[in-house]
Amino acid sequence: MVAVLPAAAGGAADPAATLVANITTTFTAGFPLGQQGAWDAGNSITSAPHLSTGHIEVGANGGPTANTFDLDLYPPAGQALHAGYYAGVQTGFGDQVGHASAELYYGGRVQTFSGDIEIRDLGANAAGTVTRLDLLFHLLTKQAAYNLFGEIRLGEPTPAGHILSAQAVHWPTLPVGSPPVWVTDWLHNTSGLPERLGLATLVTGNTTDFRLAGDTCSARSLPPGSSCSVRVGFSPRHAGPRASILTIPIDGHIERVQLSGVAPAGLSSLVNSGPDYIDQGRTYRYLDGPQQLSVRYEHGLLAFGLTRVYDDAFDNEGLLLTAPTGHPFTLGVHNTGNPFGTTNYGLDVSGHGRGCGSYSGTINIKQLVLAGDGAPLRADIIFTQRCDEAPTALMTGELKWRIATDVTPPTPVTGLRVSATPPTAPRTITWINPRSPDFAYTLLRRTAAVAGAQTTGAGYVLYTGTGHSAALPVLTPGQRYILAAYPVDTTGNIGAATRITVTG
Repeated sequence: MVAVLPAAAGGAADPAATLVANITTTFTAGFPLGQQGAWDAGNSITSAPHLSTGHIEVGANGGPTANTFDLDLYPPAGQALHAGYYAGVQTGFGDQVGHASAELYYGGRVQTFSGDIEIRDLGANAAGTVTRLDLLFHLLTKQAAYNLFGEIRLGEPTPAGHILSAQAVHWPTLPVGSPPVWVTDWLHNTSGLPERLGLATLVTGNTTDFRLAGDTCSARSLPPGSSCSVRVGFSPRHAGPRASILTIPIDGHIERVQLSGVAPAGLSSLVNSGPDYIDQGRTYRYLDGPQQLSVRYEHGLLAFGLTRVYDDAFDNEGLLLTAPTGHPFTLGVHNTGNPFGTTNYGLDVSGHGRGCGSYSGTINIKQLVLAGDGAPLRADIIFTQRCDEAPTALMTGELKWRIATDVTPPTPVTGLRVSATPPTAPRTITWINPRSPDFAYTLLRRTAAVAGAQTTGAGYVLYTGTGHSAALPVLTPGQRYILAAYPVDTTGNIGAATRITVTG
């Protein structure tokens, strides 16, 4: 059982008094302070929130690391905010067609970003005033190493006596073998009595992909008004959606924190060498994992770059490819010139503080598969480039992006259903796993039953494993939900979702 914060005398509870937020960055260790921020009414000064289905603004300053944040969120033009998943969130103050927009201040204004926001729960009254909010966000996700992500809750049911700064953590996409990205979860004792804490433990699911460190909570008595923390790192060991649960026993009650992330299937790398001006006689080999290879894309443009978690001073390589204006990329060998020309293929390789004055060279597109929005799904491209500074010196190299021997997803889960027991009794979800020989596990998630994009990263994780049943948590009476089961194979390929709708 949980105790909901009481309403203020004569009306609803002050929304600012229920704000809980947790934000993490993967920038350098010094920005912002310690990369971590956590706020609740007991440790911070919260701003007066603006809460409507047309605009949500929340913010606070203080917390364990004395940081400041402010988030403004607007729906796509002509729409109202609702529970669901918003892809392609852009910087802005609203009135943007087709996608939500947001402004974020975190130790300073974040100038530009793109990303996604999932509103897991949203309640509003007849006037459109938001009374309940549970929101997860990722910003700057097109650069694998530079992200801001976190959770913001307001008006949500809160366990009596304490506050966890994060009840769910969903990491940005990280490649297999990435250095761990750490999130700090603070526990704040808001009661007037000491709380007895047990051992913080990772249970169920893909536990080997997550690790604990800096645990100041386990096996101690937490005095009134005090806080402790546990750091959780995500470093995927296998491709695909990954999930686990962090449990913390508190006075006999088990607090559960949902942990999830995604590692892309396939291998990505960038290799180039030569006596040219950029390489200067060396061979550079970069593998997605120790570094993070990311891509920026538009129709007719692909820009690959290397970054490194917690190291924005990393002197990286970059590879820019363009197709002739109005034409798609095609397989085969093409001569290249200025990447901003209109009638030619373009190539620009740079790195180590050096760039080319000329862009003459070749590209051999051995494999290139693009999604409908221009995002590369797989690519294998051999290239050469000459620079003005040393026109006889030839750079050679190869870019590989998400190359895998197996790109066939497993067949879908079948027989997904919920037991027909009385609403007051526990219900069970059952399904039949696919018979694909490389089937690895099934991921089961629950989302709000609303129109909008569905993704393997959205919704509450109900189960991860090779079994065929899971308990259905207590649902809000009368509310409709979607249960989605995703099969995953040993390569990390994700099969088509099987979905059913269930009513609380």
